[in-house]
Amino acid sequence: MLTNETYELFERFLQGELNESEQSDLDQKIVDDPEWAEAFSLYQSVDQHLQFHKQNQEQTAQLKQTLRQIGNETLLVKTKKPVVIQFFNRNKVWMAAASILLLVGLFIFKDGQPAYVDFAQHATMELTVRGANQTTEIEAQNSFNHGNYKQAETLLNDWLQKEPDNAEVQLYYGISLLENNHLMEAQKVFKDLEKNELFKNTAFWYLALTSLKEKDYKTCEAYLKQINTASSEGKKARRLLKKL
Repeated sequence: MLTNETYELFERFLQGELNESEQSDLDQKIVDDPEWAEAFSLYQSVDQHLQFHKQNQEQTAQLKQTLRQIGNETLLVKTKKPVVIQFFNRNKVWMAAASILLLVGLFIFKDGQPAYVDFAQHATMELTVRGANQTTEIEAQNSFNHGNYKQAETLLNDWLQKEPDNAEVQLYYGISLLENNHLMEAQKVFKDLEKNELFKNTAFWYLALTSLKEKDYKTCEAYLKQINTASSEGKKARRLLKKL
């Protein structure tokens, strides 16, 4: 069950304030509880979204203040239709409310073109690790799931030295490269995955996101149009195509 303390814990993690015991407990909770894993991923996405737009400090401050206000708040979105957000607590949960905004697709800040950070919501890494002495594999998953992509990139590369044909590890390695702005290397990984029928649509999606991050909207659109509309990436692709 998610509580106010859950989101406070997430925030303290982002601020680097957890001690070793708290960090270990958080790691285990994310692995054991899918609800926590999803909430943590969303929380990080919102934080990244706000950081991406931090140059517009006035709008960011206004969003925070709005989400702190007591009672029911009406937020006007692009269509000018009011959306009422019902708060279950009046204090210390503005990021939890922001997660709700993210879930329903309300992006407050727009500059005319879609931004990578608006669509970079990655699945939690939950690969089965078998055998003893799998420290690297466990640390790799924890690093990725906590958004520590620099460390994840290194550990996933080590993992691939032992299992070079593991397509799932290749995917998360490519995402880590993408998050670390190693775009050419990420593109190479996704192009290799494109040849795998099981990962083809996912590869196209991440090739599109790579192009989006480069602001190459034409190439991004071309990759999106190659995604099977019936696949799990099809809905996301259609949504991004509408923004281009």
